[in-house]
Amino acid sequence: MVVLSEQGRDLILHSTDYKPCAIGSRFTMHFVGAMMTGLAAPIFVFALIDPKVLAHGPFMLTLIMICAMLACTFMFACSVVSPGPVKAVTFDRDNRSMTVERQGCFASTNREVAFDQVATMQMINGYDDDGYGSSATPMVVLRSREGLLLPTGTDETHLQTLRAILGFK
Repeated sequence: MVVLSEQGRDLILHSTDYKPCAIGSRFTMHFVGAMMTGLAAPIFVFALIDPKVLAHGPFMLTLIMICAMLACTFMFACSVVSPGPVKAVTFDRDNRSMTVERQGCFASTNREVAFDQVATMQMINGYDDDGYGSSATPMVVLRSREGLLLPTGTDETHLQTLRAILGFK
């Protein structure tokens, strides 16, 4: 379900049934970066149990840092390749711009677009490979012909309100 709400002079279109991860969890994995610092904890625990472990400290630390680097590289690649679904779109009437907020499992991205760059807002019909089963996807089409998705569940009444804000007829 998509809700169109007003906060001051801003109009916010956001999804209420938003699930950021494909796993279906209600938690995002933005905490993973902080959790990576916990990789150094085994060195301290082993040092308390057996102080001889500190003799191999540089090797263990190097191994942990390599694992952390690989994990962080994987998370960065996932956030670039799959930025996640659109969580909200904020229309700022004072600055005459809109901000599209996408949130994936590992990162959030915001993209700001001036109202002048928007060519149209429309429902794009898509069909499966056999030509059956149309599905309407709400989209903002820019003057550069790039398409920005709107939150899933946006309907034509929402688009009419947004078109009026942007000055379309």
